[in-house]
Amino acid sequence: MKHSTERDRALVSLLERCASRDRTALRELFDAESRRMHGIARRILYRSELAEEAVQEAFIQVWQNAHRYDSAKGSPRAWLYTIVRFRAIDMLRGHPQ
Repeated sequence: MKHSTERDRALVSLLERCASRDRTALRELFDAESRRMHGIARRILYRSELAEEAVQEAFIQVWQNAHRYDSAKGSPRAWLYTIVRFRAIDMLRGHPQ
């Protein structure tokens, strides 16, 4: 559990840096989480190329809304995974962003 807590702290730091418009932090966050996010989107969309698009769009949302992340409401991973999940569901339903 300690490992997860350290990882969460690192993700929170990256989100805070994204909120301050640090593009390097966004790249680091993408490198750290995009694979898992792709897996979530792929399970919803069944197509790798659509999952990639969902992840890209999710990271745009992360960039635009990082200042809204509140660690008191949940883990950074839960926040990220919720964004990609809803993005993939919207794509599945044919609702453009």
